[in-house]
Amino acid sequence: MPTVRELFLRAFIVPRFMLHLVMTGCLWPGEESVEGSA
Repeated sequence: MPTVRELFLRAFIVPRFMLHLVMTGCLWPGEESVEGSA
């Protein structure tokens, strides 16, 4: 079982990390052609 601290850290870090990926364009299936970069 994960501890409360672990859950809080995960709840804080994961959305931050996802937002970072979206901002850098790694996770965004958008204007940049994703097919070009394998």
